[in-house]
Amino acid sequence: MTAAPTETRQHNAPDGHEVSQVELERRQYRVHQQIQSTITSLISTIVFVVVIVIGLKLSPGWPRVKETFFSGEYFVKSFPHVLDGLWLNIRVLLVAVVGVAILSTLIALVRIEMIFNPLGLKFEVFDNRASYNEIAAAADGRPVIFDGSYTDAAKYGFYTGRTAYAQPSIRYRTSQYELKDDDDRMAGKPAILQVWDSVPGKRRLKLSNGKRFEYIETEHFTPVRRIDVAYDALPGQVAAGDTLHLRLTLHNPYPYEYRIDGDSVSVSIVWRNRSEPTHRYKLPITGTLPPHGEMQGSADFVVPALTPRTFQVGFTIANLPVTSWFNGKTVKINLKK
Repeated sequence: MTAAPTETRQHNAPDGHEVSQVELERRQYRVHQQIQSTITSLISTIVFVVVIVIGLKLSPGWPRVKETFFSGEYFVKSFPHVLDGLWLNIRVLLVAVVGVAILSTLIALVRIEMIFNPLGLKFEVFDNRASYNEIAAAADGRPVIFDGSYTDAAKYGFYTGRTAYAQPSIRYRTSQYELKDDDDRMAGKPAILQVWDSVPGKRRLKLSNGKRFEYIETEHFTPVRRIDVAYDALPGQVAAGDTLHLRLTLHNPYPYEYRIDGDSVSVSIVWRNRSEPTHRYKLPITGTLPPHGEMQGSADFVVPALTPRTFQVGFTIANLPVTSWFNGKTVKINLKK
């Protein structure tokens, strides 16, 4: 016998397209699933409520809770006090809204006055604007490189709109400028550099805020921040008088040649602890560090008689008067008694 062919019925959709039997079965299945999910959720909710109610009824403190929180008598007695508290909250809210509006408006007006100064008022106690503009006049369009003080660099840029950079210094501390490439972009260009020590040819400005700004001028600023000093492992503990046999490798990422003479351009070992001034000792390492090249050097260093404590020890390159933060990684060395 020959089986009868299976009949697939087509149904017309509202838009005139025919819907197959398979699609109708899918729709019926989805409706069935939705109904089943709804029933399951309803049953689980009812079971949960029943469990909670039974648990409350059987709990030892339920009579007290019922008497205190579900008593119509107490509700009537306490309702006026609830209304009084609600009214108090509304009054506090109204006062707070008005106060916040007034305070925020005053803050906005003060900020506008301090930034744009439409009234010509003087807010600065220390004559910062005049002082930094005096430095800008001496710079005459050249970038200013401050020695260590990132706050001076930031305020100089704020008050004058001119370019400034804070050279991180081991005698002060590092800052966000250690991560910026401003000194790279200034490289090879004229600049003025703030100096603290006795540097030949330095100039001095008497600022309106009573401070002095001492600086030198350079026609070709040469940074040293990214020169990396790699070295053999140092001991974790030493005593005063011990001799460290140092072997260093200097890596130069700049397109400049550095003639390390131990004087104007030098390599130093630095012992730093925030509890006392930083100690920097020049090493008798000389040679030529080629552009994009490296140089090796060695020296013996006798550990000085410092206060016994843990120091951060590393190396730094000085291209006077430009010094830097540590050039390369540092290690912790415990100076024992």
